[in-house]
Amino acid sequence: DHNVRMLRQYGEYYGVFSGSTPMLLVSDPDMLREILVKQFHNFSRRTDPNMNINTTPTGRMLLNLDGDEWKNVRTTLTPAFSSGKLKQMSAQLNRCADVFAETIGGFARSGKSFKARELTGGFTMDAIASTAFGTEIDSQRNPDDPFVTHGKEGFKFNFKDPVMFLFILFPRLFKP
Repeated sequence: DHNVRMLRQYGEYYGVFSGSTPMLLVSDPDMLREILVKQFHNFSRRTDPNMNINTTPTGRMLLNLDGDEWKNVRTTLTPAFSSGKLKQMSAQLNRCADVFAETIGGFARSGKSFKARELTGGFTMDAIASTAFGTEIDSQRNPDDPFVTHGKEGFKFNFKDPVMFLFILFPRLFKP
């Protein structure tokens, strides 16, 4: 929501600070393709190394790595997203998309409003659960499913927490 407001106010390119680190945000598709594909060798470090406290699992996420570490993890992950593997996943993804379309259709027929973020989040959770973990959940219709509630807990951040505030401003304090 915040990024959409910033995009509307400042355009496709704007700068922000993450703690004390300046960041440039780009939303133009052609420029993103240039940065992430054609000029990747010049833009391989996308995060401030001081913001990575090298804890697992976040310290080993692809977005937090650079250089040889990034290359090694990327090489390991790439086979999982080959065209053959994606084709094997298509039936599962289509089932999730059918539920998504049916759910949106139900809202359209009833004239009721819905929260798009929650519905698309449910679709994403269903897709990840079925393709990565081989389990069928229906988080689009059942947001209280244990898989969903535990998944959401892993991504909860309280930015008003003084410890989180200190980490954003002084990440070096939290390095092991």
